Amino acid sequence: LDESGTAYCMAVRAEFAEPTINEILQNNEKVDCPSTCPTLELTNNLQAKTAFDIHCYIEDDNVYPQIKNGFRTILKRNAPTPLAVNCDTTASTGLCHRITTPDTSEVQLTVVSSDAPAFDTIQVTFKVDEVGTVTCAAIVVADSVTTLTIPGAGTWTYAGIASLSSSTSASVVITPAMVGINQELVITGISNAAKEEQRMATICGAIDIPVAAEAARASSTASITAYTQAIGILTLLDESHPKWTYMKVRGSSETQISVTFSLDEPGTAYCRATRQDSGETSLSINRILKADHKLIYTAANLAASDKVTLAFDKIEGDDTETLTSATLYDVYCWAKDATLQHSCRAADVTEKSICETFPRPVGQPQSYVDTPFGATAPLHCTGAACAGGKVSTVRTQDSTPPSIIFVEAESTSETTITITLQLTEPGTAYCGASTSVLTSTTYTAFKALVVGGSGTPSFATFRNFVTSFSQTYRNFDITVTHLTPETQYYLYCMAEDDEINDAALVDLDAAEAQASPGSNNAMSSPQQMGVGTVVTLDLTPPTLSITNVVSTQESVATVTTSLNEPGTVWCMGVRDRFDAPTINQIIAANNFNQGTGSAPTITVEVTALERDTSYDIYCFARDEGTTTGATPNNSPNPGNDIPYSMVIALKRDVHTRGDSTPPALCTTNTVVSGTTCVNNGLSPAHGATGVDTTAPFTLTLTFNEDVTHGGAASELKFEYTDPASSGTAGDLTVDLDTPGAGATVQFTNNVLKITLDPSLAATTPGAGLYYVTMPAGSVADLRGNGIPANFFADPLVRPQSTDANAGGGAYYFTVTMPR
Repeated sequence: LDESGTAYCMAVRAEFAEPTINEILQNNEKVDCPSTCPTLELTNNLQAKTAFDIHCYIEDDNVYPQIKNGFRTILKRNAPTPLAVNCDTTASTGLCHRITTPDTSEVQLTVVSSDAPAFDTIQVTFKVDEVGTVTCAAIVVADSVTTLTIPGAGTWTYAGIASLSSSTSASVVITPAMVGINQELVITGISNAAKEEQRMATICGAIDIPVAAEAARASSTASITAYTQAIGILTLLDESHPKWTYMKVRGSSETQISVTFSLDEPGTAYCRATRQDSGETSLSINRILKADHKLIYTAANLAASDKVTLAFDKIEGDDTETLTSATLYDVYCWAKDATLQHSCRAADVTEKSICETFPRPVGQPQSYVDTPFGATAPLHCTGAACAGGKVSTVRTQDSTPPSIIFVEAESTSETTITITLQLTEPGTAYCGASTSVLTSTTYTAFKALVVGGSGTPSFATFRNFVTSFSQTYRNFDITVTHLTPETQYYLYCMAEDDEINDAALVDLDAAEAQASPGSNNAMSSPQQMGVGTVVTLDLTPPTLSITNVVSTQESVATVTTSLNEPGTVWCMGVRDRFDAPTINQIIAANNFNQGTGSAPTITVEVTALERDTSYDIYCFARDEGTTTGATPNNSPNPGNDIPYSMVIALKRDVHTRGDSTPPALCTTNTVVSGTTCVNNGLSPAHGATGVDTTAPFTLTLTFNEDVTHGGAASELKFEYTDPASSGTAGDLTVDLDTPGAGATVQFTNNVLKITLDPSLAATTPGAGLYYVTMPAGSVADLRGNGIPANFFADPLVRPQSTDANAGGGAYYFTVTMPR
């Protein structure tokens, strides 16, 4: 100074605002200068390798009452050669007003954290206190190495780290803007033999950027060791999905499926089944997880090469229904590993670093789940042969016999019965027929049963197979043969499944071999089909024989026939040498009769024939069909007809009788022998009153044909009764052949007249009733056909006589006679 005084100086970072005089004074870095100032060392707020401007305030030593004089300035210095960094020069003076602090220490690197986010990547988070370059390299370490025993500790150099391959190292250049701020250094593409889940140590060091001609300072071996220990030992992430190294899926019971497996790494397996007939060809991973059937494959399992078994009995864990027995399923399995991501953070000087893990599992992709596992269930895959997680055609076991559903049964011929059934699962049904109820028949005995007469095949003939589930609950027929016609049979059926062939329990792995069932599941005893019995049909026509044909009446021919079974015979007469009638014409003639019993004799009267005429008699027969034993019969088939050829072959000839009809009184209004009939041929009329018998009295009977007396027994009887006295006096009998005195009998063609003289009536009381009767045969036609008994009974209708001597068949009229 040009006078004694005091110099106050303050170092301010380049580009910062110029300080005020008060700020310079408050900084309180000063030196007293008697003339030449001694060295003033500025230390406040300085940083290495930083450009500063030196701001000073100079004042003299004036004392009160004088006022100190002062001024401020920015110090400048001669420009060094070569120019220092950030030294701004003035061309005219060659002076430099900025100065940069020198770097006397290595870069200070602070480790914040480290992480292994991928199978070939390590990430280190750090910050540094100055500009420079940070380089890190990853090296493989053994499982026995810890953070405190990393190989090479104390011998690493920055140059050695930087010389490592780019596949295991990475660098970050630190700019002024990055100083003091967290930075990330990522080593990626790490190449080593194992990669995934390989333990790695990360060696880090730094080198600064020198000022002017200074030499760059690199991290010491001690610092590198400290950084490496703070980063910790990291395990590279496992990004590969687990793979099956063994898989076998089988139905372990009627309602359970077992999945036996091993993985190439610890993990958790999930499985789900879907019915093979559901049509699903893929199962999403979410649906497999939703089923919640899972099992953990531990590290201990892996170390021991264990095979573990996951068993489940439902499609989904919360279902109420279990799996169905003897059913084909497709099983889809998915697995995720137990991968852990490793990370560390710096700790104290003792622990160096604190490392931790958190789950980051890797699951099998959908394409792997949908790929067949590499064998055919129930076989297994091993090692590289296990290609995926889909196992098709897994069948649950079956230890229950099938159920038979009876639909219907009917006889389809004389010797067969067809039984329609359904089965609830694939298998074989056996059916047979018995004429009696089966009791205590075992399955084996029933299966070997022989049905029918001699020479019939074994019972196994009558069976049917249901070979797949698509055929279950569908009708199928079993026909039992060699039966006896028209016989009642009890029907029995049994069923067995096909478990011997369907069990699917054969395994090539001897350690897991499952014994095949020794027999199919069969019903313990036969089951009766339907209610009651089924009758075999009768489809054979009866055998008809005609033993006699005779005509005993002028319009009737009586045919005597026989059948070999119950049935009906129709007969018809056709004039001799006329065309034979058809069967329908024979039936329409309505001359028939029925016969019962095993070999009935049946008599048929053929009517409406002409008398004294030759006829051909044709007969047709039909049995009752199948006799069921029910009432009514309700035959399942109509009767069996004899063939038309038999009708023709059995033709018989007959000649009807001549006149064989007894005479009868004419009918009112009919014309007989040119005369119209009145009062049904009676005179006096039936029931007439006041008939005068004082004069000769004539009783006239008009017949429908010519008549004469009938023989010695021909007589006509008048029975008289007096209603007032109920007496029997006056009864009179007239012999038609020999009338006797006082009576005349005259046959004229179809008229019979009986005349009584008054003398015959004189002995009778006065008025009264005459009842007239004629015994059978008393009058006959010219062929000798006599009248029947009770001749006047029909069609005349009269009140019951009160005269004990007058029968109910009397013809009567009221007479008046003198006493």
